[in-house]
Amino acid sequence: MAISELTGILLIPSTAMQAWPSASTWATSSPASGPSSSPSVARSPLFPAWLGWAGLIPAAGILVGLLEEAGFKAAGAINAISYILWSIWLIAVGVAFLLM
Repeated sequence: MAISELTGILLIPSTAMQAWPSASTWATSSPASGPSSSPSVARSPLFPAWLGWAGLIPAAGILVGLLEEAGFKAAGAINAISYILWSIWLIAVGVAFLLM
């Protein structure tokens, strides 16, 4: 989708949209965050491997949550539970980081 198409849909001035960083900029310039960082934690020598692999559970649930728009009725509940699990996972990663 071109920038001009997005500005019409989102009602954002085209100059603001062009100044917005692209996804590739975010992926290379910011630290990994969210469920996608779980495999990175699993491979890190700083954290127990099980902690990283456990993060894939809420990641899969959040991914299933995207199917809510497609009519999958249980996706909303799965998504909500997955975000709670993801928050608990983030706390566990923080505690493990503080204890290292």
